[in-house]
Amino acid sequence: MRFHNTGNKTWDEITREERAFCLVLYNLINKKPGCFVENLLCKHLPINPAIKKELRGEEDWQVGFEVALYRDLIHYSKVNNSDEQFKSALTKMKDYYCEYKNKISKSYKSLLKGLMARKFDLALMGKKTFIIIEAKAAQEFSTEEVHMVNADKKCIVECEQEGNARVFAFALHSSEYTPQKAIELARQKIGFDDFIT
Repeated sequence: MRFHNTGNKTWDEITREERAFCLVLYNLINKKPGCFVENLLCKHLPINPAIKKELRGEEDWQVGFEVALYRDLIHYSKVNNSDEQFKSALTKMKDYYCEYKNKISKSYKSLLKGLMARKFDLALMGKKTFIIIEAKAAQEFSTEEVHMVNADKKCIVECEQEGNARVFAFALHSSEYTPQKAIELARQKIGFDDFIT
């Protein structure tokens, strides 16, 4: 269907909804996640050759869309009365978010609530690797969002059983604009590891 004042374009050509193109990407990735990981990580990031080899050989990738990782882990922990190790990790997770309290405008209480509501647009989970993909269809990543990604990277390491997960974060954005703030922070090793258009 075409609409007035759109230059004869369809809805999917003009939408600003990240979930629309994340869902399409999720379906494509889910068909061959290993192939996607190899193209994304192994070709675009300066990763240790031994890690590249391990990533290329990994076959058991889980792919998620709108992943509420912390909510699920916290809920599972409560329902199953999980061990003290997870409770300790949860405390550290809260601390990582509070570390950015001066950089983001949230109280401690709202940070905890935010942890429960936090979702990753797309996520790929391997045996020891977690890949976060955050998307923006037509706007800039805020400084707050970039700092939250930085905290997420630390939190996921804490959540992983052995505490030695590799976490990568990618910013997926439209080729119509450049996410300048996020790029500047990435140069300081804060937030995203790379950008995908």
